[in-house]
Amino acid sequence: ESGTSKEKALVVKKMILNPDQFLKKSVFLLGGRLFDTFLVMNILMANIRSFTQSEVFRFIITGGLATALHYGIYFVLLLLSVNMSLAFAVGYFLSFVFNYLMSAYFTFKKKTTKRNGMGFIIAHCINFMLQVSLLNFFAWLGIHKALAPIPAYAISIPVNFIIVRFVFNKVK
Repeated sequence: ESGTSKEKALVVKKMILNPDQFLKKSVFLLGGRLFDTFLVMNILMANIRSFTQSEVFRFIITGGLATALHYGIYFVLLLLSVNMSLAFAVGYFLSFVFNYLMSAYFTFKKKTTKRNGMGFIIAHCINFMLQVSLLNFFAWLGIHKALAPIPAYAISIPVNFIIVRFVFNKVK
């Protein structure tokens, strides 16, 4: 174990009285152990860098933007008294092109091809049917039609990630 109780207490006291000096010495106490601040920061930064460069992170960004676009269109059409399923379909298809281009170039870093385009269309036909079914199911349960897409998204987006990832990484 690093340091005695007296040494640990001294480190904590120095940290409280002079945090700048504490950071310069690069030692801190956590759970009764002394740690090197720079080592911990390097490990955290490596993990953050790794995550922000991952497909999952890029999918979250792309999917979040596409979902926001879809929901925005859906909500505006609801305000204009368009039927719930029709508003959902229009929003879905208008966000589809944005989603495909972002998925290809940003999320999976692939060129658009006829093959991955067809795979994406098939994946999104499955996803669309799942989302519309869930939308109507949640509306039937009594969830307000303005909020019904939210649980539908929560279920369908992870399913969509798996299907679309397969399309971009397995379809040659």
